[in-house]
Amino acid sequence: MPSSPPTAAPRAGAPLPGGRLLALLLLVLGTFFVYWRVAGHGFTNYDDDVYVTENPPVLGGLDGESVAWAFTETHGANWHPLTWLSHMLDVQLFGLKPAGHHLVSVLLHALNAVLLFFALTRLGAAERPAFVVAALFALHPLRVESVAWVAERKDVLSGFFFMGTLLAYARWRERPTPGRYLAIAALLALGLLAKSMLVTLPCVLLLLDLWPLGRPAGGVRAVVEKLPLFALVAASAVVTLAVQDESGAVTWFRSLPFDERLANAFVAVFDYVGAALVPLHLSCFYPHPALGADGISLGDPGVLLAVAFVLAASVVAVLTVRRAPWVFVGWFWFLGMLVPVLGLFQVGMQARADRYTYLPTIGLYLAAVFSVAALVRSRPTWKPAAGALAFLALAFFGARAFAQVGVWKSSETLWRNALAVDADNALAHYNLGLYLESEGRTTEAMRELEAAVAARPDFANAQMALGLAELRGGGRDDSARRRFEAVLSIEPFRVDALASRGLALRRLGRAGEAEASYRAALERDPASYEARHGLGQVLLELERFEEAVAIMRAALELEADALASHYVLAEALARSGDHAGAKAAWQHTFRIAPPPAKVATDFAWLLVTSPHDDVRDGQRGLELARQAVEATNESRPEPLAALAAAWAELGDFGSAMRVQAQALAAAPPEAKERELARLDSYRAGRPWRE
Repeated sequence: MPSSPPTAAPRAGAPLPGGRLLALLLLVLGTFFVYWRVAGHGFTNYDDDVYVTENPPVLGGLDGESVAWAFTETHGANWHPLTWLSHMLDVQLFGLKPAGHHLVSVLLHALNAVLLFFALTRLGAAERPAFVVAALFALHPLRVESVAWVAERKDVLSGFFFMGTLLAYARWRERPTPGRYLAIAALLALGLLAKSMLVTLPCVLLLLDLWPLGRPAGGVRAVVEKLPLFALVAASAVVTLAVQDESGAVTWFRSLPFDERLANAFVAVFDYVGAALVPLHLSCFYPHPALGADGISLGDPGVLLAVAFVLAASVVAVLTVRRAPWVFVGWFWFLGMLVPVLGLFQVGMQARADRYTYLPTIGLYLAAVFSVAALVRSRPTWKPAAGALAFLALAFFGARAFAQVGVWKSSETLWRNALAVDADNALAHYNLGLYLESEGRTTEAMRELEAAVAARPDFANAQMALGLAELRGGGRDDSARRRFEAVLSIEPFRVDALASRGLALRRLGRAGEAEASYRAALERDPASYEARHGLGQVLLELERFEEAVAIMRAALELEADALASHYVLAEALARSGDHAGAKAAWQHTFRIAPPPAKVATDFAWLLVTSPHDDVRDGQRGLELARQAVEATNESRPEPLAALAAAWAELGDFGSAMRVQAQALAAAPPEAKERELARLDSYRAGRPWRE
């Protein structure tokens, strides 16, 4: 194992007033005070469904099969088995009661703050400024996204192993043994299994060698001893990039020119520093400037300002490395840890994200707090002012964090806050629209989805959701068709858009075009249930009954209990002349769920009008027809006609004529002649036969 003689770092500064235990207890209590309200929060529609509430392996809890899935499968464009195991354990303990999931994250965050303090002091940092750094980490509002968002469990979990690795490294520096080095490697590996962002951790250890450990800067030996750790992070990086590439998560960023990605990276660093100093107007999603009409380039004034700031801060850090090494270490800790998430190799369409600062901003706290501590050491009379400044800063940040926690109460509060920060945030409009629709607030949902499309016409998911909402709303089928065609102009082979366009065309009476759209969807994905079901419906309308039967049977092979397909199959069988098959199909649906009025009507009609004696069942047909008539308040001609035919089948022609007269009165003009023919049949004492 790599080893080198231990190097002791000076332990400057007075101990914490009241002792470590009391100070750390106050730190934990302060953290829980800021975050206690999450116990009343729910899950959100921002990845909580992907990670927990609609993730079957996680919902199964911890068992052999789910553990194997966590290590062998990718999901949500990520491979982080330890995070999956953490969510599974939560489900095992709390089910889908969100309070437990939230409080576990709060507990981990509080523990991370305590471990950070112990790691810094074990590495040789003075206790009082180390405590302030840990308190800033615990209470800063930039932490809220990582702690109050269930889907970001990976942040607090990987943070736990990050802090553990720092502590293990401090112990190894005190007495380098193979066992202690293995502990460093093991904790790093566990952290990478929780979130791959820890790939920069060996570089952080190199910085800590410089300060507070006080080893020579740039020592070759310091690098060599960390080669096994670099090998670990290299392997993790390869796996992460492969997973994200396979999932298609990096496709959009690949289409961006490198200079635009680089420009956004500089601006993101500048904005992160600004948010660390003045954490106002925080949002769960900051749209990438390339999504806007003006885009972004290295020549933009704002970008040039950000570049100048980053370069100036880096130069200052280098020039002061000897007399203020904590500035060098803190700045490059911050900058280096951000590199994987600055948009150069990033997944997603965000310009930046608060969660990405969970560990990097510790570097900023180190640089700022230890600079103030050094100033106080040279000017002892400033000590009360420095203490007051620290207290006020922690109080301000804690109050802002407390307020920010409320933003994460629900999907609605989350996305309305994002829109308060940026009214043109298309993703916020989109997700708010989805939430409102799930709550049955259709009119509000449509407004939000329309705003999402207006903000970003190339937002395929928003166009898709709006088209589906228009289909469900009724009367806007042609508008929905145009939405689906807009989706297909952006993503030409999108199966759900092809299938939905088929539905819109079918409802518009353009059955031939609908058939072509469904068949195009099936060419792209033969396993698409929606496309098979829709094609079966079109074939039924085109009276190609045998084809409809075959397609519906294939659809039911994909989803055996899909009632809608069973209904269409039964109707296609009936109209093709296979009455016995239709009867069996309808009977099967009744074992799954009670039938809606139309299905009860259709089945009743078959049972009382079939020419096949072994199919007819007048009494059962009467029961079903009565159900349908009651469900439609005696206002629809079809259930009334079925009830009349049932009475005729049972020989009660008086009741049959009375009910058929009602059906005749309710029938539209084009159906009057048919209903009159049936009435004449009952007057003649003949039951109706199809």
